Amino acid sequence: SDPAPVFPDTPFGIASITKIMVAALAFTYSERGLLHLDAPLTGLAADNDWLPSRISNPEFHRSLQKLTIRELLAHRSGLPDYWENQGFLAQWKTAKDKKWNPGELVEWAGQEAPVCAPRSCFNYADTNYVIIGLALEQLTGRKLHEQLRTEIFQPLQMRCSWMFFEEQVPQGCAAPTHSYEGDLDVTDNRMQSADWSGGGVYSTLEDQVKLLRGLFNGKLITSESLADMQRWGESDLGQGIVYGLGLYKAVVGPGMTLIGHTGIHNAFSFLWVEEDVLITGSLNQSENQALTQLVFPAVRVLREGGGYVDHSH
Repeated sequence: SDPAPVFPDTPFGIASITKIMVAALAFTYSERGLLHLDAPLTGLAADNDWLPSRISNPEFHRSLQKLTIRELLAHRSGLPDYWENQGFLAQWKTAKDKKWNPGELVEWAGQEAPVCAPRSCFNYADTNYVIIGLALEQLTGRKLHEQLRTEIFQPLQMRCSWMFFEEQVPQGCAAPTHSYEGDLDVTDNRMQSADWSGGGVYSTLEDQVKLLRGLFNGKLITSESLADMQRWGESDLGQGIVYGLGLYKAVVGPGMTLIGHTGIHNAFSFLWVEEDVLITGSLNQSENQALTQLVFPAVRVLREGGGYVDHSH
């Protein structure tokens, strides 16, 4: 167990909430005319040396030639998730001190055939966001964590947000809390670098509020881009949940619409649309169900003035 107490300013792993920022980055460059979300990935550069070369599955390779940033952002590429590859998982669990290279992650995914043809299904996969991360580095010539700092953290004054295993804890910020996967404390294991652009950021409650306020108040991207991020498509993430581009929407009930994202260790950051209330936090443990056990019930209680009773237990 982790004896260190957790305070409101304690940084925590936001995991896949990182996807909101990566999507916002892509839209930022799109607004500047540097990136076309609907152009084939392979047209990003004169040569495609930036794409991992050791893709062993020919169908994966063929899909990669057709895909756009938009399809990757929406998890509608059909590409498999490296986290589902048993060979990768076995190495990941045993090599706890290994610093993962993003290209390796795509190569592990590239051993498997796509789940479906591009645009024909929703398949949530960190592979999509790792490829976007590589594409944004190719586009700008800058490391992804530097782009997040200059384009998102600094403009929104997110002082205690950083990419774990790529940067040090920012000066003046508290030590981060621990994250668990069952009994496994994964906080300081370099193997967590495999999250990278799919989920490698640590942040605080205050910074998460700044992120969502900034996103929805036009400080990061235009209202047109924000509307584009909220072009919802069917997902398999749960009843009443639809996915856009780096954001998802959960309709809990009448007057209870949440827009935001969750992360593996049960981190959550949502805007409650009707009430203009931000809900963010983490359970720091992958074995729980923060959405259905905490966030949704809390929203129902607040909406119904305490009239919500959970009869499921």
